[in-house]
Amino acid sequence: MRHGTTMWSAAGAMAIALGLAACGGGSSTTMTDDGDMMERTAQEMCEDDGGRWNADMTCTSAEDVAEEEAAKVAAATAAAVTKETAIAAEAGTDGTDGLGGTAAPATGTGAYTLAIDEDGTTVSITVEGATDDDDVMFDVTDMMDGRTMHTLTQDADDDGNVVTEVAIVYNDRDAPTLVAFEMYESATGRTQELNARDLDADVDADGDGDLTNDFTALNVVDANRALIMASAFSSAGAGTLSYTIDDTDTDDIDEAFETAGTYNGALGTYRCNDTSDDCTVKYDEMGVIEEVTGTWIFTPDMGAESPQQQWDYLNYGFWLMKTEDADGEVTYNEVQTFAGSSLTASGDVSAVEGRATYTGGAVGVYVMNHEYDSTSGDLVNATSGHFKADVILTATFGGSFIAADDQDRVTGTIDNFMFSDDEANDWSVALVSDGDPAVDGIQPDTDGTLAGTASGGVDGMDGSFSATYYGTDDQPSQVIGEFNSVFDNGSAAGAFGANIDDDE
Repeated sequence: MRHGTTMWSAAGAMAIALGLAACGGGSSTTMTDDGDMMERTAQEMCEDDGGRWNADMTCTSAEDVAEEEAAKVAAATAAAVTKETAIAAEAGTDGTDGLGGTAAPATGTGAYTLAIDEDGTTVSITVEGATDDDDVMFDVTDMMDGRTMHTLTQDADDDGNVVTEVAIVYNDRDAPTLVAFEMYESATGRTQELNARDLDADVDADGDGDLTNDFTALNVVDANRALIMASAFSSAGAGTLSYTIDDTDTDDIDEAFETAGTYNGALGTYRCNDTSDDCTVKYDEMGVIEEVTGTWIFTPDMGAESPQQQWDYLNYGFWLMKTEDADGEVTYNEVQTFAGSSLTASGDVSAVEGRATYTGGAVGVYVMNHEYDSTSGDLVNATSGHFKADVILTATFGGSFIAADDQDRVTGTIDNFMFSDDEANDWSVALVSDGDPAVDGIQPDTDGTLAGTASGGVDGMDGSFSATYYGTDDQPSQVIGEFNSVFDNGSAAGAFGANIDDDE
């Protein structure tokens, strides 16, 4: 903004200003309110006029800036329209495509596989049968909060079109925690309870006076050889190493081979505890143990601990495919949501009683509509992206104290939406499973699956959801599903997962 009175004619000042702006420099002199001389730089003149000063010392006029912004809005809106179409298409499917959608056979040689490592932070998506040479490897970005983003960008085709696949996956698997050696559980149950003893019949290790149940060690079986680690068990290449047993003819000497090592991360001692044949350890060319024979036992040190993995975890997310043409125009070709669990599906829940509350989260994609043309009705301003949200569900099962109309149903809410640009909004989705016997005579299914409406508050435009119970305890421990919904200013499709509240 100019202050004071110019010191030369308006025509001369304009000519000089234009010349300076054109060459990316210069200044203009004005008077301050106190009558002092003050020079304005070309950048100040540019910005005072509503323009944008660029890194290369040039000025983009206010008119050009407005055109650029209008072009960005138009491009974003055009892309949003295609995403809205993809969301609507996903809403009309049975949800079986999931990760990789219908594109999976086209971009690789098989189905897409999701793997979540024991630490919960190493999440990978692979295409079955594909190799590095197939150029279908996903790049991974940790988004924190249990979310990872996976991106696969293909080379441009002959027309300059670039296809990109993006997936966001949430999982609630925690990193392992240390537990006492005997308390460790594999995915199938307790596997490190001490079940062996040193063959020295004269030693009462536990001091109970009974040598027949003197279990201080674990029998090491070949099936668990991946858990074995000891510096003595090493090889420069493929081969088999043999280790001696105790000679029963020499009562005063214990010749059995023993060495320090770890079993499933726990410190202790390995012993060749056979009575007839030597113990062996066989290696492949990489020095990896291929086989162990003979009677090996492992005695954990006092207080030894193993890292306990979390076996009951869930995952959910979305996958999309988009194409950017040579002119930079983006089209969203397909959107798919997916959800899964490490647990077994609950199946028939007709015998389950009571009610339970489940809490968790959701992720997905959205389109937010801002403005429609009053004449044509066309969408002229919209944004799109991905979101995360919270989920709370109430399940009512059977039992005499649950009203018949409420049995085998789920109601709940998805809210606290947070968009990818950290924008919060007031969207809320009401989930209600189908079937009210008092109204339509339909008894909800008791096969462990759910389906119903996902209302975003727009009359006559309910979305839908589907879900599955997981876990086979007295009550299912997880509810996992997918949903789509319409709002007065947009639409969304996503997946969710919720765990039972243990304090109920």
